[in-house]
Amino acid sequence: MSTFKKPVIGITSNLNKNSSDVPILQLGQAYVAAVQKAGGLPLVIPIGMKTSNLDALLSNLDGVLLSGGGDIDPALFGGISHPRV
Repeated sequence: MSTFKKPVIGITSNLNKNSSDVPILQLGQAYVAAVQKAGGLPLVIPIGMKTSNLDALLSNLDGVLLSGGGDIDPALFGGISHPRV
């Protein structure tokens, strides 16, 4: 848990490339605004972090917001796949 007076909420990011083919992190402003509107402090979680660093980061957050993207395979968390996933 964080030591801030407001909850710190990590928001997952996406990886894209700019017009010069340089990799960039991307996150829709609406996610940041929603966390702020709810009284939280948004923190962008960079994609591709080493597991040990990610574990250290996550242990200091009060919550995580999974931003948009493709479907997550239910098998990753012990679920059963659905034909439309």
